[in-house]
Amino acid sequence: MVFNKTGRQLQESHGFKYGSLTIPSARTYCYLGIVFNLNGSTTAATDELRKKGLKAYFALKSIINLGELSTKSVFKLFDALILPVVAYGCQTWLQETNFVKAVINGSNRKVILQKLATDPLEKLHLRFLKWTLQVHKKCSNLACYGDAGRFPLVIQLTKQVISYFNRLQALDQARSNSLVRHAFAEQRTNKFTWYQNTIKIMEVAGHHHQTSSACPAHIKSKLQQYFNVLWETERHTSSKLSYYNQVKITPHVHYEDFLDLACGEDRKCLMRLRSSSHRLNCETGRYVTDKELTKSSGTKS
Repeated sequence: MVFNKTGRQLQESHGFKYGSLTIPSARTYCYLGIVFNLNGSTTAATDELRKKGLKAYFALKSIINLGELSTKSVFKLFDALILPVVAYGCQTWLQETNFVKAVINGSNRKVILQKLATDPLEKLHLRFLKWTLQVHKKCSNLACYGDAGRFPLVIQLTKQVISYFNRLQALDQARSNSLVRHAFAEQRTNKFTWYQNTIKIMEVAGHHHQTSSACPAHIKSKLQQYFNVLWETERHTSSKLSYYNQVKITPHVHYEDFLDLACGEDRKCLMRLRSSSHRLNCETGRYVTDKELTKSSGTKS
């Protein structure tokens, strides 16, 4: 497998040999559970992790009854059984997720939230949240984040990424002879994407790595604050969430007490009402055109 920016596959006639055996070239290769692409992209890796996460998610769905478990218990099951699957190797691929790239490129909040929703692993997370909250798939993502009190997976995994970066930085400062230290030094010297994006993540969180090692918990907390600002600003500009904005008292992503109700049906009805994810006329009437209204009333225009 020969890496190149164009992603072109090496022809068999120019392939490598091991003795008399020709080693065929490949577009992708799985090494220690992470799928690598010819162009160095981690898209194939996150797509594969999403598939594995979906298997774990469907297995979880098949054995639990939402009406008999508390919402917090279901969240704990996700964090214990599914999150470790999709987070595998996040230290190597998180820097190239759509959300991270949009944030470090200084995109506006709408673009950042749109990019977040296209990340393969965040799609799985949102799918799980909407199933747990018992709302349909078109329910507002902002309402799901806000009432579940959960942040995007990218932010949750930042702590692991910064801890890993700190360990590599310590090895580099100690002039270790380990292979990983030399790889880190190459990343730093050549300003490769992995190194640069990790530095920019810390800068977005207000930390300058030249001064001292970053505190992983502090970086995660700052990114949560950053997302809270995005969430708070965007929800107030959404016409879909006009009712939600009236009943959502806390001005940040926060787990709501009604999700602790013992009756699963009560939790479902309240969540659907708050997020306008229902079929009541007060919601569906917003989408009825004048022509449809005239037809249903039996009068001619």
